[in-house]
Amino acid sequence: MDRIRLELNYLDLERNKKRWSLYIVLATDNPEKPGEVVITTLPSGFIKVRKPAENLVQFEPEGEGTEGLFVLERDMPSDFSVRARLWLMHSRKGQRDFGEKLSEIGSFLGNSDGSQLIAALGASNPWVSVGIQGIGAVGTALSKIKDRQLGFLNLDEHFNANGEEDMELERKNRLSTGFGEVGWSWVVDND
Repeated sequence: MDRIRLELNYLDLERNKKRWSLYIVLATDNPEKPGEVVITTLPSGFIKVRKPAENLVQFEPEGEGTEGLFVLERDMPSDFSVRARLWLMHSRKGQRDFGEKLSEIGSFLGNSDGSQLIAALGASNPWVSVGIQGIGAVGTALSKIKDRQLGFLNLDEHFNANGEEDMELERKNRLSTGFGEVGWSWVVDND
């Protein structure tokens, strides 16, 4: 079975600010339980952007064969389509615990019995599984968090069903707010 991998390559902010403490919230379909969504925060610490970087972050490769920040890896969906949504967040409090953030998101989504932490997508970062229909509710939950949302990005992809060879799809797009641009790659590995 083919495997797909998502990597973030760069983040280019177009706002005049000298110091940023950023993190990313990513939501995608749970490959193990249709109808559920999994959510994580990336990276394991804040993305610290300072004046010498000129608001450009080139994500360092993590792991063998990667070219950017490793986000997720999973089997190719049966319909060859994957939904993934990204929110760029600016932390207004320097030392928040990311587990606390995942719990906040889960509680805003109405998961009162406690969110289930899983490791379903091949990345070392924790994912929380919530029983909701659709990824759109995550954006509503994020609007209730005290940090500033810098923009939203749809990373959805529909892959070619042929599956003849390995491929890498380079993508880029502007954040919904116009505050910057994100570059990412979908990589398909044929077994």
